[in-house]
Amino acid sequence: MASYVRAPEVWRCPSDTGEIFLNDPMALGRTPPFWSDKMTLTSYGYLGDGWPDDYGRIGGYRASITKRPSIGVLAFDIRPWHDRDRAGDDGYNSLAPVNVLYCDWHVGRRTRNEWGYDAIMALRK
Repeated sequence: MASYVRAPEVWRCPSDTGEIFLNDPMALGRTPPFWSDKMTLTSYGYLGDGWPDDYGRIGGYRASITKRPSIGVLAFDIRPWHDRDRAGDDGYNSLAPVNVLYCDWHVGRRTRNEWGYDAIMALRK
């Protein structure tokens, strides 16, 4: 999507202030914001090539692969910065919801488990 968006600020969530992993003995305080990381450069994720476990992966495929666009996950907050985020939680284990952009362009608030299920089911008839 980067080729369609001219303003890089679109990829920066104002709530992206990094994260703290309290349960990680190697953690040394707050990480930098994800959008400032040279590897990431965004506060958002998508189900693209190499996504863990390939759950609901649509990156690199034709749009027609998504049978149910209303639950097909296009993009999501990398971490749950907006609601009930607890220091030490991460995007996989948190019960806090994140913002999710669906293939029909509506936005919902779902936990990682909920939007992961949506993404898988969107590829099925």
